[in-house]
Amino acid sequence: MLGFITVLLAFLSASQDIVIDAYRVDTIPPSERGLAAATQAFGYRTAAMLAGAVLVYIAGSLGWRLAFMFVACLMAATMLATLWAPEPAVPGVRPATLAAAVWHPLRALLAQKGMLGFLILILLYKVGDALALSLYSTFMIQGVGFSLHELSIFGKVNMTVSTMVGVALGGWFYLRWGTYRSLLIFGIGQSLTICSMHGWR
Repeated sequence: MLGFITVLLAFLSASQDIVIDAYRVDTIPPSERGLAAATQAFGYRTAAMLAGAVLVYIAGSLGWRLAFMFVACLMAATMLATLWAPEPAVPGVRPATLAAAVWHPLRALLAQKGMLGFLILILLYKVGDALALSLYSTFMIQGVGFSLHELSIFGKVNMTVSTMVGVALGGWFYLRWGTYRSLLIFGIGQSLTICSMHGWR
């Protein structure tokens, strides 16, 4: 039952994430989409880090059950933003069938030259970062010896501030370097950072 609920939660979360990305494309002019993506990442990462800090702090004081209940209430409140979001000024064409909405665009995307390699690049681009983040709390608690309160105050807050600064600088460089150059340079920098952390450990 726990596995089923976890898979369902991940599916609904990913589905909403995709819908939000599509909504952003429909409502923001092409010239501003790069900056909008950076702004979205800024808000998402900041909210996630702050929620994580509050979660860990409450867990250290009152236990994990109440901590997760608190964050669940926050998530339920943010769902109102989805329900209240206005429709795009120029609505897109509604597909007639599920195949027209999902399968046909996917087939057209994969048919483009070099798209398979590009999709592999997208999948691998954030693997190191995602792996490092998934092990961060375990490393800080079991490896370094932080308590839950220390992890909340110092670790999570530090990650929040660093993310806010990094996203702001990333958006600034994106406007000057463009998409390809920004992805290339920041991808290499991300890999070097993770490698240096591994070497330090």
